[in-house]
Amino acid sequence: MGLMAATGAPAATVPGEPSSSAPVRGQTVATLAAGWQELTNARTEGAAPFAIEDYISAARCAHCHETVHAQWRESVHRWSATEPFYRESVALLEAEAGVAVTAHCQGCHSPMAVLTGTVQRGERLPGLLEAEGISCIVCHSITAVTTDGTGSYVLRRPSLLDREGGDPATGATDEEVLADLPSHRRAMLAPVLQTSEFCAACHKGNLPTPLTGTRPMRDFSTYDEWQQSSYSGQSLVPGAASRSGCQSCHMARWAVTPERGTANRKLASHRWLGGNMAVPGFEGATSQQAREVARFLTNGLLRLSLFSVDPDTGARQWLPEGGANQLEPDRQGTCVVDVVVANRGIGHAFPTQLRDLIEVRRASGTAEPQSTEADRLDRQAAALAWRDLGRALLAEGMAAEAVEGFLVARQLAPEELEHLVEAANAMLTQPGPGAREDVLHRALALVSEVLALEPDNLLARFTQSRILAEAGRWAEALPGAEAAVKAFPRDRRVLAHFGQLALAFGRVDEAEAAFEALAALDPQAAHAHRALADIYGSTGRERQRDAARVRYLDWRPPGEPGSRGAASLRGHVRVAKVLRRQERLLDGARRYPPLEVQPTPRLVVRA
Repeated sequence: MGLMAATGAPAATVPGEPSSSAPVRGQTVATLAAGWQELTNARTEGAAPFAIEDYISAARCAHCHETVHAQWRESVHRWSATEPFYRESVALLEAEAGVAVTAHCQGCHSPMAVLTGTVQRGERLPGLLEAEGISCIVCHSITAVTTDGTGSYVLRRPSLLDREGGDPATGATDEEVLADLPSHRRAMLAPVLQTSEFCAACHKGNLPTPLTGTRPMRDFSTYDEWQQSSYSGQSLVPGAASRSGCQSCHMARWAVTPERGTANRKLASHRWLGGNMAVPGFEGATSQQAREVARFLTNGLLRLSLFSVDPDTGARQWLPEGGANQLEPDRQGTCVVDVVVANRGIGHAFPTQLRDLIEVRRASGTAEPQSTEADRLDRQAAALAWRDLGRALLAEGMAAEAVEGFLVARQLAPEELEHLVEAANAMLTQPGPGAREDVLHRALALVSEVLALEPDNLLARFTQSRILAEAGRWAEALPGAEAAVKAFPRDRRVLAHFGQLALAFGRVDEAEAAFEALAALDPQAAHAHRALADIYGSTGRERQRDAARVRYLDWRPPGEPGSRGAASLRGHVRVAKVLRRQERLLDGARRYPPLEVQPTPRLVVRA
């Protein structure tokens, strides 16, 4: 559930509060509603709210863009404010805390409800505006975004023409638009529209202090998952993938028959195909949207691997699909199987966003592309299965077992040196009082083996730098960190590592630049704010120091000494109470069942 984020807000007159004709700048719209602050980051240019009459219906766009309008009409964006799962969640929040508080949700799901001040006044939008959800004019009127999320976008007053040197024209006729297409494109196609950061505005969310009762909490971030993946081209991570942004997959271009508003060229799809098989059911199970989503999800994006687990020793054995596999039960007649669902072609986590509301099932025969018996059973397939197992175990915090998986993968595919680097990285995550020196020595030996064969392997060099830094060999660690930050200046782990080393060598300006870049990429990076607070304080910038300290305390992981609300789960429990009434949500889910994959982390079979 969600869309994107920004940096500004319309002023609204709050019942019971004195009105002001001057726009309120630098505040979120929700600041003006019943004392709730920072519920949404949605803004309007100039900070003043729009009039409802400013809205331009998607039906108007259909005059010239029939094909795109038909796609949008079946999409999740169109249903964003009216599908039953969302409406139920918002109803629970409204019952708990009042209409104005739903600005937190509506900033992405029903932007015009917030940007017109309607929600803040405790009112509801007219039916048309609510029914259109995230419509054409919403996305195409956004002029700026940040990666803060929770609606971090700036939206200009809707207009169809943006003439050079003139004011935007809101009431242009079709004929006027067709007669001045350059001005129409300027009004509709802000450069930010084609970036993944555009999507970050709503496909990243946080629970603000007014909702938690304690301090902000991370909610979901599909954008961060993508930005830290190999698909973004911005992060130094294992696995080669062709660089692609959100629009590459979810708005793939296709040839279209020319129509009134379309030249003879390819258009970006406005179906926004993804993992949601429930919402397309609103148009009917056989709708074009449902068929397109099913095709999208059964295109070899996932790979399923099975491993038998010895109940006594924990030893694993790969069970290749199509192989002559036999499970040996223990004395109690129990067989244990690890099921690994590996992401093969998705540029973010799977599933993503609100995982507690997502049910994943496997559609029989469609979870992976068909292959021959030989393909399934060869050593390369086995190596990939073990590599996938290693990654899954590492994600579960089972570092030692993950190392074993990566090393088995290397034995099966000796030419794949990345398996050794992944094993070394897994070793670095192992807790190790007493045995830490031995762990670092083993990890260093693995990356040294890689570098002996490929001296320019940057991932190995960076991993070596991390090992050497932890061992206190800072001078030896610095060259690898410098090479990594030069090649990947937007990699979060690289920025943090280089920043710490730069500080150690007194290169304060470089450290400050690294941590500021990290904080810009990830505003919730507590360690970056802590480092910046120290840097600002040491250079006499007290105001910046204090602001960085506040951000550090806001985002410091719960449970650490000194963090706000570290010992309290009151806010989290309250949000769970409001948003996760599963019995009521499931009523809607049963009416619109999802695509058939329920990957079970561990399957226990009784003989």
